[in-house]
Amino acid sequence: MKRAAFELLGCITLAAVAATATREARADDTKAACVRSYEQAQKLRLAGDPLASRAELRLCSRAACPALLHVDCQTWLREVEPEIPSVVVSVRTPAGVDRTDVSVSVDGELAQERLNGAALEVNPGERRFRFEAPGAAPVEQTVLINTGEKNRLLSVILGERELAAPGLRPGPVGPRPGPMAPIPAAPGPDAPAAPGPPLVPIALGAVGLVAAGAGIALDLVGSAELRGLRSTCAPLCDEADVDATRATLIAGDALLGVGIVSLGAAAFLWLTRDEPRAAPAKGASRAALPAPFTVVF
Repeated sequence: MKRAAFELLGCITLAAVAATATREARADDTKAACVRSYEQAQKLRLAGDPLASRAELRLCSRAACPALLHVDCQTWLREVEPEIPSVVVSVRTPAGVDRTDVSVSVDGELAQERLNGAALEVNPGERRFRFEAPGAAPVEQTVLINTGEKNRLLSVILGERELAAPGLRPGPVGPRPGPMAPIPAAPGPDAPAAPGPPLVPIALGAVGLVAAGAGIALDLVGSAELRGLRSTCAPLCDEADVDATRATLIAGDALLGVGIVSLGAAAFLWLTRDEPRAAPAKGASRAALPAPFTVVF
């Protein structure tokens, strides 16, 4: 009887010791977790991740944590909350109808599976949003989110997805083929020679220039002789000198007239000449056509 009592007392003692040890181990684990959260929250806040920092601060601000850690974490938690920005996503169709069956990803991670009108908390900085909905082409936006910015509106239009026709496989996109320049044919043996410049207008023009130049020169000489006669012997000048001066002036006027007529005729013939048309060479190839557009099935 006494032996059984001693055995029962020993079992109770061992159970009490084990329970005490378990409670102490749990307390040690909780303390270690609080210390880790305390340190990690500060690092995350300095790194610009207030969302993760807030999660750690909520752990170390529990009453089970040591008093010193508990007080600091509660203080920092009140400071971090206003720093966390948020956005409100509004998605509509091109017709202006609201859509709620839209998933939202932030920096490649799913943030909302469906819109519910509530604000979405994000970290400050440049964030990449992706919006996806059934039957619509996804839309991506890169937005700069400021610290402490609350309920910023992000408006998105989701259009219908463009689907390829059944049985067709889209090929590579490239420039459309345009008309090609005709390929010149090699000249055949009977191809006509290229016509030369018109000789008659050129000859008349040359004669006109020479005659006009000579006429102007004679007129100048005759005028100079006439002024000399008037200033020296007029009106008692020698008849031979007067005749020579008169002949010079007449010859100058005649040559000048011939030059003007020749130049006019040359210009008329040049402007009214017939342009020879080259006959198409035998064996000339047709213009190359662009290759037909093919559809790959």
